[in-house]
Amino acid sequence: MKVTRCTRFFFLYSCTLFFGLYQLKQPSEESLVARSSSSLANANTKKNLDIFGPPPDCSDTCLSEAGVNGTWIQDWDFATNHGQFEYRLYPRGPFGDRTYGSFVPSDDAPFPWETSWKWKDYNEDCQVDIMTHDMMCEVLTQLSVDRIFFYGDSLTQSMYTSLMNKLGGVKVGKYKFRAEFTCETSASYASFARGNVTMPSILVTIQVHHGRDEGGQGSPNSLRCIWDIDDDTRSFITQSNERVLGVFNIGAHYHNFTHYREDMDKLLLTISGLNRTQDLYFFRTTSPGHDGCEPRSRQFDWKHGTRIVPLKSFSEYRVAIPHKYDWDQFEKYNAHAERMIYEHNLMRSNPTMHYLNIYNMTALRHDAHTAPVS
Repeated sequence: MKVTRCTRFFFLYSCTLFFGLYQLKQPSEESLVARSSSSLANANTKKNLDIFGPPPDCSDTCLSEAGVNGTWIQDWDFATNHGQFEYRLYPRGPFGDRTYGSFVPSDDAPFPWETSWKWKDYNEDCQVDIMTHDMMCEVLTQLSVDRIFFYGDSLTQSMYTSLMNKLGGVKVGKYKFRAEFTCETSASYASFARGNVTMPSILVTIQVHHGRDEGGQGSPNSLRCIWDIDDDTRSFITQSNERVLGVFNIGAHYHNFTHYREDMDKLLLTISGLNRTQDLYFFRTTSPGHDGCEPRSRQFDWKHGTRIVPLKSFSEYRVAIPHKYDWDQFEKYNAHAERMIYEHNLMRSNPTMHYLNIYNMTALRHDAHTAPVS
């Protein structure tokens, strides 16, 4: 298949999640348009494009069609070669030692059971590439990505920590969620700030940041908080003109649809106001919750681990209607976000936002929750 630079990165990036990305519902024609890059026409955008060049082409059909249908299959070779972290940057402390750090291999589970499942797409042309440090670096340097940030809820934080654990990230400075990893460039390295230059192979540091948004409500009856980008994240994004790759999310902590609409609108207006047409931004959909998921006790035997099998298809997923935590509203939130992103891109607002739908795929992984809840 034809794999554009942006599409290939999308595939690699999906593997940083424990249970993957992509969607299982056939995308509409409009959503396909929403997820492809569009030319930007206003004066400020033209100025930036003259300096930085156009964003990568992200119109490959697999960007939206990969994951339309598939399943999770158990593959211990995958678990052995790709499912484990050589270095554990996160989580640290007593909880991490008691859970992730205490697993004891056995004949039926040489590695934690939940790491043994690999996504198999029924579309043979849109399989997910396995992410390695070298492949990730190759794509990032081809795209001239200087920094990566994640801004959203606890799952967004898990995406950040998974990426850092996979790539051997090292914590930086006073920040709880600020890290970096190094890539060795090829002889030719495109720098947006310096122009295309040729140099010997050198080590390039990629900075990575996670910020926790404070929008929505902690519980259905708590006071509303207003979404905004915190100062640390804003400073991280704007510290230089080099290209940034960003992943946003809001939704899981919203219990009022009006509040969600208002803050989603503010999110898109905020990124437009940054006027960073060179950047690559993704909106990650809100993932489903799972009632009764295991483990549910702090006395759980983490040495043995779980033996839970993922759901086979989305039709097996169940959520109470109405749900006490409003989980039944998440698909409505996601549909609204997709529509707003489509309109944002149609209006040539900058930068283009790409819609990253993980809902159905994540729904199958009721086995992949990592923390006891009581």
